Parts: sequence; C-alpha cells; structure tokens
Amino acid sequence: VLRRWRGPMAEVPRRFSSLTALQARVPALEIAQGAVERYGMYRENEVAWQGVSKEILETDVEASLDLHCLKILVRTLAGAELTLASFWDKLTDMVAPLLKSASLEDLLELTTLYAKLRCWHVAVFSQTLHVVRKEAAVHTMEHGPLTDMLATFSEAGRANEQLNYSTAALFNEIQDRLLEDAHEMEVDDLLRLLESMARFRAKAAILQHLGRIMHPHLVDAPGDRIRRLCQAYGELGWRHDTIFKNVTAEILNERVEAQRARALGREILTVKYSTADIAFIAQALLTLKMHRGNTSWCRWEQNYEELVDILVRGVEDGVNDLSAQALASAALVLGRARRGDMELCTSMFDRMIEILKGETHVVLGVDPPQYELARFLYGLSLMPPQEKKLDAQWLMGWLCNQVHTLVLSDLVLINRQLVRLQAYDTEYLKIMAEEFLVERVPQLSKTDIMEVSQTYNQAGLKDDDLGRHFFWALGKRFQSLQARDRMRSRVSYKRVG
Repeated sequence: VLRRWRGPMAEVPRRFSSLTALQARVPALEIAQGAVERYGMYRENEVAWQGVSKEILETDVEASLDLHCLKILVRTLAGAELTLASFWDKLTDMVAPLLKSASLEDLLELTTLYAKLRCWHVAVFSQTLHVVRKEAAVHTMEHGPLTDMLATFSEAGRANEQLNYSTAALFNEIQDRLLEDAHEMEVDDLLRLLESMARFRAKAAILQHLGRIMHPHLVDAPGDRIRRLCQAYGELGWRHDTIFKNVTAEILNERVEAQRARALGREILTVKYSTADIAFIAQALLTLKMHRGNTSWCRWEQNYEELVDILVRGVEDGVNDLSAQALASAALVLGRARRGDMELCTSMFDRMIEILKGETHVVLGVDPPQYELARFLYGLSLMPPQEKKLDAQWLMGWLCNQVHTLVLSDLVLINRQLVRLQAYDTEYLKIMAEEFLVERVPQLSKTDIMEVSQTYNQAGLKDDDLGRHFFWALGKRFQSLQARDRMRSRVSYKRVG
C-alpha cells in the first residue's frame, strides 16, 4: 500500500490493489514509486536519482511497458521533477514503437509532461504532429486544449531546431481558424495564443484581429495580464502605440499617486503593476525602439526615462521578490540605460545566485533560471563600470557541474559576459576549454566561434596557455562553415546546349 501520493500521481486511480498489481508486473513502476517514497524530489538527492534512472533503464522496459504504464511512469517521474536529459532520451528511444499506436489524447499528455521536464525528444513531438495533421485536429479541437497544445509546441519549436519548421507550419495552419472563430474564445486563451505565436512569425492581419477582440477587455484587467500582452507584442515586433502609451501612463500615474499618499501620510493602495511587470514592459519598449523620441501625441523618451527611474527604485527595494526572468529583463533595461551602482549590481547578482542554488523554488518548465543567465550577465556588463568586481567563484563551480545541462550557445555567452565583467578565473577558462569546449567544436556555430575567440583573447589566454590545437580547431570549424554558406549562396548554372 502506498503511504502517500506526490504531484501528478494523484491523478492515478486510487485503487491501491490495481496499482500494486501494476507495480508487481512492471518493475520500472515499482522502482520509480519506491524512489519517490525514499528520495523525494530529484533536486533534493540528484546522486540517488541518477542510480534510480539507471536501474529503470536496466529493466525490460520494451517488453513490460504498455502505453498506460508508460503514462503512469512519466507522470511519476515528472512529479519528482526528474530532469535528467540522458535518461529521457534513452527511455524514449526504447518505447518509441508504443507511440505509433497512441491516440492524440495520450500523445498530448506525454508532450505536456515532456515540455514540463524540458525534454524535447523529436520522436514524441513529431509523432504528435503527425497525428494532429492526420486527424485535422487544429480545426476540431476545443479552444482550451488547442491553446495548451500550441503553447507546448511553441516551446518545443524554440528549444529544438529539428522541430522548428514543423511547429511553424502548425502555427500557419491555425491562422485561418483564428480569423473565423477567435471572437468565441476566452481572453485568457487568446492571450496564451498570442504568447505562443510570439515565438514565430505571424501575419499582421492576425495580430490586428486578435487585438480588436482582446483590447476592450483589458481596460480593467490585472497588471500581469497586460504585461503578458506587452511582452508578446515585444517578441513579435508588433508596435501597438496606443496600448504602450496607455500602459506607460497608467504606471506613471500609479506611482505619482503612491508618492502623494506617502507624503500625506495616507495608506498606499496596492499597486497594479509590480516591479517585475515594469521590467518586462520596459524591455518590450526597448525591443520595439519605443524608448526614443518625443512627439506631440506621446513623450516616448521622457516617459521611458521616468519608467527606468521607477524600475531602479523598485529593484532596490524588492530585489528578493524578483524571478530569474524579471532579473534578466531588469538588468538589460538598466544596462542599456547605463544605470545602476555597485550596490544594486551586487544585490541583483546575489539574488540570481540564490535562485540558482535552489534556495528559492522555481516552477519546473515555467521558470528555468539557467536559461536567463546569459541575458542577465549581459545586462550587468552594460551597467557603468564598477570599482569592485563581482565574486563569481560559486557561479563558475556551478557552471562546471551543470555544463552538460546548459545550451551550448548559452554557455559560450555566459563565459563571454563573465570576462567582460572581469569576474572570471583563468583556471576556470582553461578547464572549460580543455575539458569541454574542445570536444564540442563540431557543434559550434560561426557566432559561437567568434564569441569563444573574443572571450579567450580578452582574457589574455593564448596558444601557449591552451595548446595550439584549440584555436586551430576553432579556425578549421569556422572555415568549413564559411565554405558551406558560400556554396549555398552560389548561383547554380545548368548547361542547356
């Protein structure tokens, strides 16, 4: 009899006898549930969970698992937040034949769980897309499940290059339906759709159509909903002057009222826009180049400067309430504005380290802090030069331990920003080059190679420090990519006579 239930396992039917029988028949389920009982969450005991994952793979997974048992296993491990990428890749390869007979409902449940775990295995998502097209599901699904599916696939397309094209095609297919029945959808569903579409190109007609439906409902909407709309417009590159003018004016008026109440000794009402909301909105204005120039209709530059002033005070007073995404956006906005002193820079850096250490719980699949680290450090590097340097010793150790879980291009940029901040250790850069980067040279893009070269040149590390093979391999890889690009751009001629 199970002593307790955790996370998604609560969805399993509560007939203990049938579940116990399943566990006896399927060793992988028994091992997984036993590990949840003994070790709790993956982040609490990573070493033990690595042994558990190996033990699960050593069972006869292909023969013992059917689709129902596979879903229970994935739910159980997702409840423990087992984000071990190598385990999920191997497990998915083993059970790939089961996916071919799965229904759309089963596949959508699996893709949702995989997205939560940040596992973007092509077999799962490609098979789901195949069934979606086969059943023409984008034209028949209910609005809620359709929105959930598009949100999942927008993340998959952004995270895995192999899924990018097919996912973009899915979004192109949905646009006709949006023009027909978007007026029947809830505002929250429309907003989630817009956020999903922000990761791909969308036709202006679609954006205008969705805007006409949503904007009247946003007058009295909470601040986080309006912030999400501004964020989506920023990612889409869609400059909606009226929305941004009204939002900026509302934030400025709100802060004026708060200052007046403070001066008169009155109770300060709860503000509509938090510091995090202001950081995201300011970044959208920056992305859309709406932070410069004044007109008779709107004082864009002046309003933006006042917005940055509010953001500085908000970060100083409430940095410990900010998430990794909000920290990264705030750092980028303040860095581009050349604002921030040593105390502010240090407090923001310490807050990010606190999040990475796990002292502040983040929602799995929603707030992965390591994905924001490169953008955050870039923002700090743009701030005015500081007399003292940041203490990044713990961060460099963390990067060495997490090197195989980070996106390669992100790791390259993180090292670049550490050097720009003068917050690096020479031995760390040597270890990173000799033990990791030299093996990943075939995976580097031209941009990555240029960033790596600039990183080590600015740090003063030469051939004698790293060995001639490292820079030689970078140069060879760059030349091969350059030659490939030239061949693609070369006009092809065919002799006809």
